[in-house]
Amino acid sequence: MNQLNHFLFAFILLILFFHNTASLTEILIFSIVFAAMLDLDHLISLTLLKKPFWHHRTWIQEPFGFLFIAIPIATILALLFKSYYFFLVIIPYASHIFLDYLTIHEVSPLAPFSKKEIMEGFVRPYPEPKWFKLKKHEILEDLKQKRKEIKEISEELVEKFVGPVKFPPWIKIKRGISENWFLLLFILVGVFLLWRYYF
Repeated sequence: MNQLNHFLFAFILLILFFHNTASLTEILIFSIVFAAMLDLDHLISLTLLKKPFWHHRTWIQEPFGFLFIAIPIATILALLFKSYYFFLVIIPYASHIFLDYLTIHEVSPLAPFSKKEIMEGFVRPYPEPKWFKLKKHEILEDLKQKRKEIKEISEELVEKFVGPVKFPPWIKIKRGISENWFLLLFILVGVFLLWRYYF
């Protein structure tokens, strides 16, 4: 999901659990740093790691990133400052990973120990990412090539059994719920919680 959704979801969770303990400033800062800014690793993967643009996530946004980055940072901040800082780090970081796994794209749950990727999610990203368009283009080209090979065998059979080239159902853009609905829900809930607890 986009950074605004990550921020709003973490912000909502922190307000729900820490409106009596943490200040609004602390909630804002931790939501921005550990939920929205977690996507800055996209710049690293695109520039330094030279990953393809359709898979720009690094292991930082996977479960082992939570284990090796979020928990140590949360522990250090809790020991140095206030004990509830532990949860102000953990909740936004975990919410970021949770929302990413809801969104349709490839994830690597065992990264950095395994490069195996699986397609996950049911929420359609907005705006439509370049990798989604590229994947459709690759499939279309593959189907056209297969149709051409079959056509050489028998034009009659192609028209009778293959018909026009179509995308497989799992790659259709209409699959899933639009991320915009989550954004609308998060905005409404966030405004309600701010009004209820702070104004």
